[in-house]
Amino acid sequence: MWTDIRYHVHLHTIFSDGFGTYREVLHAAARSGLHAVNITDHNILPQEVEGYYTVNGRRVLLLVGEEIHDRVYGGRGSGHLLALGVQRDVAPETDFVTPQTMIDRVRDAGGLAFIAHPIDVPVPYLNEREYSCRDWQVQGYHGIELWNAMTEFKRRMQPGPFALAFYLLFFPLIARRPLPETVRLWDDLLRQGRRVLVLTGSDAHAYRRRLGPVCLRIFAYERHFQTLNMHVLLDGPLTGDFHQDKARLLAALAAGHAYIGHDRLAPPEGFRFWATGPWGTAMMGDVRPLEGPVTLHATLPYKARVRLVHNGRVLHTWRWTNTLRWTVREPGAYRLEAFRFYWGHWRGWIYSNPIFLVDGRWSLVDG
Repeated sequence: MWTDIRYHVHLHTIFSDGFGTYREVLHAAARSGLHAVNITDHNILPQEVEGYYTVNGRRVLLLVGEEIHDRVYGGRGSGHLLALGVQRDVAPETDFVTPQTMIDRVRDAGGLAFIAHPIDVPVPYLNEREYSCRDWQVQGYHGIELWNAMTEFKRRMQPGPFALAFYLLFFPLIARRPLPETVRLWDDLLRQGRRVLVLTGSDAHAYRRRLGPVCLRIFAYERHFQTLNMHVLLDGPLTGDFHQDKARLLAALAAGHAYIGHDRLAPPEGFRFWATGPWGTAMMGDVRPLEGPVTLHATLPYKARVRLVHNGRVLHTWRWTNTLRWTVREPGAYRLEAFRFYWGHWRGWIYSNPIFLVDGRWSLVDG
């Protein structure tokens, strides 16, 4: 029996360019029903604050990683890398180095390397630059941040100040789906035989802006925590032992035993995507040999429009279902997307990590 852990990754505090404190993060996490939250401030790793905290009767696991980039050039060109679970601060080792060296140093420090907002967008009228990754010859990274909430907001703001004002007033309408360019990038990497997993992150900063005597909080942490989250599948509940639970959570994330959930649309807990074949059962993130037909299965807690995608090609669409099975005979990466209708749009609800079926025609390398 798998336990679904609601886990929020990629946010910033006053330790870098955010406006909120760790205390605010913890209270927002407790109110939002998170089990774990992973702070990733820019090029700083205050690991001494990691641990379990009890807030208003709810226990929250606080983890600390970092978002690293070349501090001289602000990550332009070299991109940004989410370093999760590192055993030391690797930021001082990442100035004037290549993206590949950044990845290697994160892995040498025992961490997971996920490329942050791999395709980002600028907003010229706000002097907002884009921070995309441009070197896709890199290897050894665990995955990419498929759905970055701040990047999507920047895309919504591009038409002009009216769009900015509208979405500041109607935050729940921002999140629709990952940038199509980022999804295509992911599928291209999968077709090449790259074992690329996915994350979602808010990139939350809890901005404060002052209008005369009034101080406005723009996109408080709680709003983000109630929207896009990782859902990590563990073989039992969190125990309350910090070191054990941290290791279990990061190991499951590295294995791909996780999916992206848009929690505001409907609670996704209970989603499962697995395969059965001659070797038994495989779940999201697993790699299995293709030895004859393999059957893919999925269950969802609510009905949705569901697509089965194989190496970037949609194999089948179920218009409204909460259960499916499909037999496949070709090697490759198989993943699911589920959509629900909300305020005029079909919005992405669930994005699974792939199940990888390999043979002599198609094999895998990390990242």
